[in-house]
Amino acid sequence: MNLIRTIEDVLGLEHINLNTATARPMATCFDLNQTDWTFTSAPSLYRINGTTLPVPRPASTSREGGRSTHGGGYWAKVTARFDFSKEDNLKDPDAFNRTIWRGLKGDKPYPDKRTGGDLRSNRNQLVSQTAVSQ
Repeated sequence: MNLIRTIEDVLGLEHINLNTATARPMATCFDLNQTDWTFTSAPSLYRINGTTLPVPRPASTSREGGRSTHGGGYWAKVTARFDFSKEDNLKDPDAFNRTIWRGLKGDKPYPDKRTGGDLRSNRNQLVSQTAVSQ
């Protein structure tokens, strides 16, 4: 809700509902005078493992995953029908999502049904149950 509240505030929109109206805006993200701001970027493991670019390696290698399932030629071929000339111009975002899913997950079924699980509590347990059931 905090992100949606912040978007509403930045764009000057009315709040969608009581939840966004009472959510705490992420105003500190935009405060250039903060003295206690800390942030350490961590490049995507997909980017690190799938490129020859000089991307900095993380100090810790404890993060899981991150190995691309296909090379650049594959991705160029399967995404050729999408228009990336400007942002948000996919025309068919569902097809794009499914293309990315197939490229990363292979034959694992696409999650086309929402579970309705409340991820605010017992998140790890719910996520692991979902991963096993699909």
